[in-house]
Amino acid sequence: MNSTKVIVRDFKLPARIGIYPREHTDPQDICVNITMELSGFNIGDDTIDNTVSYENIIGEVRRLSHIHHNLVETLAENLALFALKENRITSVEIEIEKITAFPEGHVGCIIRRDQKI
Repeated sequence: MNSTKVIVRDFKLPARIGIYPREHTDPQDICVNITMELSGFNIGDDTIDNTVSYENIIGEVRRLSHIHHNLVETLAENLALFALKENRITSVEIEIEKITAFPEGHVGCIIRRDQKI
């Protein structure tokens, strides 16, 4: 079975995320990884019309990072819903880590959502 995926890897930016009062006002660094699986990809004539532009999903990551979310899971879900509006995306996996919340390591979530048929 052939498969084509469009990815965003190690996309780091500040976000307003968390349940504690300081997290409502002070952005903290997150790292976002996104894998979008495409259906029916065909190289065709080598134009952007034949695939999904990662620029759109990056724009949504940036936009949502300015809106406070209590949970990384909620941010991930909102990104998945945005990605799945594109009919060519059959599934999406979103990984979000808070990379400065604890000095010992990263915390976060991974979700996978499939296109409803």
